[in-house]
Amino acid sequence: MTKSAAQGTLVLVLALALLTPPGNSAARVERPPEAPNGGTFTVFDAPGAGTTALEGTGGLSINSTGVVAGGYIVAGNVTHGFVRAVNGTITEFDAPGVGTGKNQGTFAMSINTGGVIAGMFSDTNRVYRGFVRAADGTFAVFDAPGAKLDLDAGTVPMSINDTGTVAGMYRDSNFVYHGFVRASGGSISTFDASGAGTGYIQGTQPLSINSAGAITGYYRDANYVDHGFVRASNGTIATFDAPGAGSKPGQTKGIQFQGTIAVGINTAGVITGTYADANFVNHGFVRAADGTFTEFDAPGAGGAGTFGTVAGSINTGGVIAGLYQDTSGIFHGFQRAADGTISTFDAPGAGSTGMFEGTAGLTINDSSVIAGLFGDASNIFHGFLLTPASAAAASITPSSLSFGNQALDTTSKVKKVTLTSSGTTNLTISNLAITGTNASDFAETNNCPASLAPGKKCTVSVTFRPSQPGSRSANLAFNDNASNSPQNVPLTGKGVLQVTMSPTSLTFAAQAVGTTSPAKTVTLHNNLASALTVNSITFTGANPGDFSQTNTCDGNVPAKSKCLITVTFKPGATGARSAILNVSDSANNSPQTLKVSGTGK
Repeated sequence: MTKSAAQGTLVLVLALALLTPPGNSAARVERPPEAPNGGTFTVFDAPGAGTTALEGTGGLSINSTGVVAGGYIVAGNVTHGFVRAVNGTITEFDAPGVGTGKNQGTFAMSINTGGVIAGMFSDTNRVYRGFVRAADGTFAVFDAPGAKLDLDAGTVPMSINDTGTVAGMYRDSNFVYHGFVRASGGSISTFDASGAGTGYIQGTQPLSINSAGAITGYYRDANYVDHGFVRASNGTIATFDAPGAGSKPGQTKGIQFQGTIAVGINTAGVITGTYADANFVNHGFVRAADGTFTEFDAPGAGGAGTFGTVAGSINTGGVIAGLYQDTSGIFHGFQRAADGTISTFDAPGAGSTGMFEGTAGLTINDSSVIAGLFGDASNIFHGFLLTPASAAAASITPSSLSFGNQALDTTSKVKKVTLTSSGTTNLTISNLAITGTNASDFAETNNCPASLAPGKKCTVSVTFRPSQPGSRSANLAFNDNASNSPQNVPLTGKGVLQVTMSPTSLTFAAQAVGTTSPAKTVTLHNNLASALTVNSITFTGANPGDFSQTNTCDGNVPAKSKCLITVTFKPGATGARSAILNVSDSANNSPQTLKVSGTGK
């Protein structure tokens, strides 16, 4: 699956950013090429790429195996797609029906692990059409239902996951954006975020889809303010705003909009993106799966009058790639590690004085290899790969496990944790254990080897068997050679008695001797994952003959089910009367007892 998350949008962002008035060129400082943490750069160009200003090559998406998809521009501002294999071989392509005029061409937006590419092309009428290019080079062309098949409108796929599901947007006849999801079989459904505007260039714009089918993006409301959203695989949509996002109404036509743009989502549901504050300066953010935000800026990023920090690609380990504009108007790449550490970089050959010069980190894979583009001193674009120095890294999904209620001394269903070797060298696992307060209440089995090659995964199966009632907790701890070792996955659950009754007692109002009271009901809960055998329901104690019962238990209560015991009171004498309701069954806490009482008058 691509972790590039709306690379095309970042290219657009870069283009818009380059329209920002440049600073004083005399103040610009030459920066030598940098590679964070000892990484290495590989520069590449598509064979057919143009070699004059505003032409060239850009890497837009990189998959987990290191294959890059992108586009190259030739004379006349015509774009063609390419795919670059791990060995450096570049294959150029165009979608069938593509136009060859100005501002037309093929745009490869996203590539998944299987080498399947999703993108769009502009046909001879400058209508945008969607495509999926299989690994063997065959094409499927499609249009989202409702898409306006007219000049500069149509269908815009943005991201494809490993199941072949494509997410993107389309523009209708009123130039309003809407979201779509295209299943691998070709069926297409559409959606809109609540609050999305219905005016010109308003609406819903999905940008990225993860392996679970969750989609993130943004919508523009009726006031031209942007807001983030995440759409779960079941279609439920949650909207959000970064805490520092501005809310000033934007421009109907123009480039200045405030608000939140969610751009990338990883397998754990962590979202990254960019927000524009009240001064129209962009900042990066990370939104955890639980909805908490962390806002950040790349060191050296400019403030008002510059484009600031643009975050837009996140991998499974939570590492982010992006770009920022400095106070002199030059662009640079950055990498933000999962611990929040930010490293900046410039590709070798990147210019440092012109409006279209600088480096843009656009996409990152699970091995933290970054791909993107840079503009040289002649304003020609080139693709690059930034490969980190050999280092082990571990990423774990999900980040926690909750087992909920579980009957005492019974074993829960298995829940699984996936460990991914997300670095560039083998992940050596020295120990994998359950630790913490109630470690003995949890158990694990795993298929993890002592050494896990980059990109490989293993699975840990965890079960919960509570020994005591109440909240129980522990940690699944991984000790390895990654820099963030040990990695801990919190484990939680609650122990409950195998059988419980509610309420815990019954009290009847004063009742005339020899008459029967209104009924009161007791609920018997079977908390087991198997059927409960009910042997008997009886009364004992001081006045058992004053109480009687009927029930729906019928000698057997299905797993995780309940039955009702209906109790009445018929006092045999005046004064306080009491008994004990006893339920004898196959649970380990049998018999269950409940006090019943009343007053005869």
